[in-house]
Amino acid sequence: MINRYGMVPLAFALFIFVIFFTTLVPSTHKTCIDSNMAILDTLDPEKYSDEEINILGKSIGTGCKQDHSFKLTANK
Repeated sequence: MINRYGMVPLAFALFIFVIFFTTLVPSTHKTCIDSNMAILDTLDPEKYSDEEINILGKSIGTGCKQDHSFKLTANK
């Protein structure tokens, strides 16, 4: 097949397979961020100041990489 059609169709098929496979497997980091965003949206503004909510919002991405419990610190 490679001798007849060359490497381009094989490379294209491999590229499509990789994209298809990566979309099937859910990312734990994205799941963590989505979960923490939902928690952040439901935080009580009377209990937490705007500055605390802002700090928690900024720590969502880095917190998911460092802490493997995947929870915001406000809920502990």
